[in-house]
Amino acid sequence: MHRKNFEERHAATDLPHWKCPNAKCEQGILKLTKGSMRVARSGALDDFISVNGYDPEYDDGSFSAMLECVVCGDDVLLVGKYLHQVVEQYEGGYEWEKFLFPKFFEPAPPLISIPPACPESVREALADSFALYWQSPSSAANSVRIALERLMDELGVPEMRDLHKRIESYSKSNAKVKNHLLAAKWVGNHGSHGKEVLHGQVLDVLEIVESALAEIYPRDHSRITALAASIVAKRGPV
Repeated sequence: MHRKNFEERHAATDLPHWKCPNAKCEQGILKLTKGSMRVARSGALDDFISVNGYDPEYDDGSFSAMLECVVCGDDVLLVGKYLHQVVEQYEGGYEWEKFLFPKFFEPAPPLISIPPACPESVREALADSFALYWQSPSSAANSVRIALERLMDELGVPEMRDLHKRIESYSKSNAKVKNHLLAAKWVGNHGSHGKEVLHGQVLDVLEIVESALAEIYPRDHSRITALAASIVAKRGPV
């Protein structure tokens, strides 16, 4: 995870290279579609500026833009808020910069990598957390918790009223991921109970889940193993 890509604000002139949300496009990144950026101030602000003159301190509003994958060409809609903030103070004035605060992607770029073998029900819940992250970190954390419940279902862990007990039951056969899953559950609990969860905390828990899923659903390296063995056996090119 490149955490800088998922900060709350981004300079309008330097948007991150978010990954393409198309699951079949593993290498694609999103670039701003030329000419697609639209910004809008409220009518009240326009009236204020017409009377008092322009000042970046009073220039804020909403924006929308289209992003395009450089590999597959799929489009993504981005909507959010913008405002100007001081980035440097010097004698006699300030240097302002416009920042964008993403609030909505359709479809949302992935925040973590999900193993190909991960069941679709778990993948869908995590995709919900990616979409909710920008506007409601608490709701995103709750979606992670739902993903954990579905993961237990897919792994054949008997249904119980307490997710904690289900995780402990599964951990008897896979102790390596016990703390990963429990940590994700605790953060998810805060979201499901309406408690505040910060963006950084969601990123933390998603990184933990990413590591756990990689352990539970390891990638198939049999082809590479066989290829290496063949080269060693022939002591040269296959």
